[in-house]
Amino acid sequence: GCPVIASKAPGYKETLADECSIRVSIDNIEAVVGAMQVMLDVPQVRDELGAAGVEYVRSHYSWDRSVEEMRGVYRRISGGA
Repeated sequence: GCPVIASKAPGYKETLADECSIRVSIDNIEAVVGAMQVMLDVPQVRDELGAAGVEYVRSHYSWDRSVEEMRGVYRRISGGA
């Protein structure tokens, strides 16, 4: 998996688990540089974030899960029929 450096912008919090990324303030260049340096210098962190990302995607974005979510939507809009 590919480790991620993400912004602390609201949209990322909903779509990216904490254990899958290093989040930084977009207007803090030192934080961005620091996160990049960690990714370059600490292979264990890089590997752990990448593996966590793969697991997160497998558990949250599988076809089975998508089908179940869509079934739930259809049940709600059809009145539970």
